[in-house]
Amino acid sequence: MTGAVIEYLDLTNLSGPIHFAPVDYPGTTLPGEATGADDYYNNTSYGPYTNYGFTIGTPAVTGTLYNTDGYAQIVTNRMRGFHAAIKGTILPCLDYRLKVGYRQAWGSAKLTLPHPRHLTSVMLEATWRVERIAGLSLVAQAEIDRGNLPCNATGAMVTVRYDGSFKIK
Repeated sequence: MTGAVIEYLDLTNLSGPIHFAPVDYPGTTLPGEATGADDYYNNTSYGPYTNYGFTIGTPAVTGTLYNTDGYAQIVTNRMRGFHAAIKGTILPCLDYRLKVGYRQAWGSAKLTLPHPRHLTSVMLEATWRVERIAGLSLVAQAEIDRGNLPCNATGAMVTVRYDGSFKIK
Protein backbone atom coordinates (compact mmCIF):
# COMPACT_ATOMS: atom_id res chain seq x y z
CA MET A 1 0.00 0.00 0.00
CA THR A 2 1.40 3.39 -0.98
CA GLY A 3 -1.39 5.66 0.23
CA ALA A 4 -4.57 5.78 2.28
CA VAL A 5 -7.19 8.30 3.32
CA ILE A 6 -10.18 8.30 5.65
CA GLU A 7 -12.66 11.19 5.66
CA TYR A 8 -15.71 11.85 7.81
CA LEU A 9 -18.40 14.43 7.05
CA ASP A 10 -21.10 15.42 9.55
CA LEU A 11 -23.71 18.02 8.59
CA THR A 12 -26.29 17.08 11.25
CA ASN A 13 -25.76 19.95 13.69
CA LEU A 14 -25.04 22.95 11.50
CA SER A 15 -26.38 25.53 13.94
CA GLY A 16 -23.69 24.56 16.42
CA PRO A 17 -23.65 25.30 20.17
CA ILE A 18 -24.81 28.92 19.84
CA HIS A 19 -28.43 28.23 20.88
CA PHE A 20 -29.40 30.14 24.01
CA ALA A 21 -32.82 30.67 25.57
CA PRO A 22 -33.13 32.67 28.84
CA VAL A 23 -35.78 30.26 30.18
CA ASP A 24 -33.19 27.49 30.07
CA TYR A 25 -31.01 29.43 32.57
CA PRO A 26 -33.09 30.73 35.50
CA GLY A 27 -31.63 33.90 37.02
CA THR A 28 -29.64 34.92 33.95
CA THR A 29 -29.33 38.64 33.23
CA LEU A 30 -29.05 38.07 29.48
CA PRO A 31 -32.37 39.06 27.91
CA GLY A 32 -31.65 37.96 24.34
CA GLU A 33 -32.36 34.67 22.70
CA ALA A 34 -30.24 33.01 20.05
CA THR A 35 -31.89 30.17 18.17
CA GLY A 36 -31.97 28.99 14.62
CA ALA A 37 -32.69 26.29 12.17
CA ASP A 38 -29.77 26.48 9.80
CA ASP A 39 -30.77 25.01 6.52
CA TYR A 40 -27.29 24.63 5.09
CA TYR A 41 -27.18 24.98 1.29
CA ASN A 42 -30.70 26.46 1.25
CA ASN A 43 -31.10 30.22 1.47
CA THR A 44 -34.44 31.96 1.94
CA SER A 45 -33.47 34.97 -0.17
CA TYR A 46 -31.34 33.42 -2.90
CA GLY A 47 -32.49 29.82 -3.10
CA PRO A 48 -30.23 26.78 -2.80
CA TYR A 49 -26.48 27.03 -3.39
CA THR A 50 -26.32 25.07 -6.63
CA ASN A 51 -24.91 25.34 -10.11
CA TYR A 52 -27.22 23.80 -12.72
CA GLY A 53 -28.81 21.68 -9.97
CA PHE A 54 -25.55 20.40 -8.45
CA THR A 55 -24.46 21.50 -4.98
CA ILE A 56 -21.43 23.72 -4.64
CA GLY A 57 -18.64 22.55 -2.32
CA THR A 58 -19.32 18.84 -1.91
CA PRO A 59 -20.84 16.12 -4.07
CA ALA A 60 -22.01 14.34 -0.90
CA VAL A 61 -25.08 16.59 -0.61
CA THR A 62 -27.55 15.71 -3.36
CA GLY A 63 -28.55 18.77 -5.39
CA THR A 64 -31.94 19.92 -6.63
CA LEU A 65 -31.36 18.21 -9.98
CA TYR A 66 -32.40 14.93 -8.34
CA ASN A 67 -35.72 16.23 -6.95
CA THR A 68 -38.15 14.42 -9.24
CA ASP A 69 -41.10 16.36 -7.81
CA GLY A 70 -39.70 19.76 -8.89
CA TYR A 71 -39.06 20.97 -5.31
CA ALA A 72 -36.47 23.76 -5.63
CA GLN A 73 -34.66 23.23 -2.31
CA ILE A 74 -32.02 20.74 -1.18
CA VAL A 75 -33.70 18.07 0.93
CA THR A 76 -30.76 15.87 2.00
CA ASN A 77 -28.38 18.35 3.63
CA ARG A 78 -28.65 16.97 7.17
CA MET A 79 -26.37 14.00 6.61
CA ARG A 80 -23.37 12.02 7.81
CA GLY A 81 -20.91 10.08 5.73
CA PHE A 82 -17.44 8.65 5.45
CA HIS A 83 -15.03 7.88 2.66
CA ALA A 84 -12.00 5.59 2.78
CA ALA A 85 -9.51 4.82 0.04
CA ILE A 86 -6.26 2.94 -0.44
CA LYS A 87 -3.87 2.69 -3.35
CA GLY A 88 -0.77 0.68 -4.04
CA THR A 89 1.24 -1.50 -6.37
CA ILE A 90 0.71 -5.24 -6.77
CA LEU A 91 3.40 -5.90 -9.39
CA PRO A 92 6.07 -3.54 -10.76
CA CYS A 93 3.70 -2.68 -13.64
CA LEU A 94 0.28 -3.01 -11.91
CA ASP A 95 -1.26 -0.37 -9.60
CA TYR A 96 -4.62 -0.41 -7.84
CA ARG A 97 -7.03 1.99 -6.10
CA LEU A 98 -9.98 1.02 -3.92
CA LYS A 99 -12.52 3.56 -2.66
CA VAL A 100 -15.43 2.89 -0.30
CA GLY A 101 -18.01 5.39 0.90
CA TYR A 102 -21.24 5.52 2.87
CA ARG A 103 -23.61 8.38 3.62
CA GLN A 104 -27.01 8.71 5.25
CA ALA A 105 -29.33 11.72 5.13
CA TRP A 106 -32.33 12.56 7.32
CA GLY A 107 -33.63 15.57 5.37
CA SER A 108 -32.99 19.23 6.09
CA ALA A 109 -33.38 21.40 9.17
CA LYS A 110 -36.89 22.38 8.10
CA LEU A 111 -38.05 19.20 6.36
CA THR A 112 -37.35 15.79 7.88
CA LEU A 113 -37.64 12.86 5.49
CA PRO A 114 -40.16 10.14 6.45
CA HIS A 115 -37.39 7.55 5.95
CA PRO A 116 -33.65 8.29 5.96
CA ARG A 117 -31.88 7.98 2.61
CA HIS A 118 -28.53 6.22 2.27
CA LEU A 119 -25.91 5.28 -0.29
CA THR A 120 -22.99 2.83 -0.27
CA SER A 121 -20.37 3.23 -3.01
CA VAL A 122 -17.42 1.02 -3.96
CA MET A 123 -14.91 1.71 -6.74
CA LEU A 124 -12.01 -0.50 -7.84
CA GLU A 125 -9.40 0.57 -10.38
CA ALA A 126 -6.41 -1.27 -11.86
CA THR A 127 -3.70 0.40 -13.95
CA TRP A 128 -1.33 -1.69 -16.06
CA ARG A 129 1.74 0.17 -17.30
CA VAL A 130 2.95 -1.35 -20.55
CA GLU A 131 6.68 -1.84 -19.99
CA ARG A 132 7.60 -2.04 -23.69
CA ILE A 133 6.18 1.41 -24.47
CA ALA A 134 7.17 4.07 -21.92
CA GLY A 135 4.19 6.23 -20.92
CA LEU A 136 1.49 3.83 -22.17
CA SER A 137 -0.97 2.40 -19.65
CA LEU A 138 -4.32 0.64 -19.63
CA VAL A 139 -6.80 1.49 -16.89
CA ALA A 140 -9.88 -0.55 -15.94
CA GLN A 141 -12.35 0.87 -13.45
CA ALA A 142 -15.64 -0.42 -12.02
CA GLU A 143 -18.02 1.19 -9.53
CA ILE A 144 -21.23 0.16 -7.86
CA ASP A 145 -23.61 2.36 -5.85
CA ARG A 146 -26.43 0.90 -3.79
CA GLY A 147 -29.08 2.90 -1.97
CA ASN A 148 -31.60 5.68 -2.52
CA LEU A 149 -29.38 8.79 -2.33
CA PRO A 150 -30.24 9.26 -5.18
CA CYS A 151 -30.37 5.71 -6.62
CA ASN A 152 -28.62 2.45 -7.48
CA ALA A 153 -25.98 2.77 -10.19
CA THR A 154 -23.30 0.64 -11.80
CA GLY A 155 -20.54 1.76 -14.12
CA ALA A 156 -17.36 0.61 -15.79
CA MET A 157 -14.66 2.30 -17.81
CA VAL A 158 -11.60 1.21 -19.77
CA THR A 159 -9.00 3.82 -20.69
CA VAL A 160 -5.92 3.76 -22.87
CA ARG A 161 -3.60 6.49 -21.62
CA TYR A 162 -0.31 7.80 -22.96
CA ASP A 163 1.81 10.23 -20.95
CA GLY A 164 4.57 11.60 -23.12
CA SER A 165 5.41 13.48 -26.29
CA PHE A 166 4.63 12.49 -29.85
CA LYS A 167 7.37 13.18 -32.34
CA ILE A 168 6.52 13.39 -36.00
CA LYS A 169 9.45 12.95 -38.38
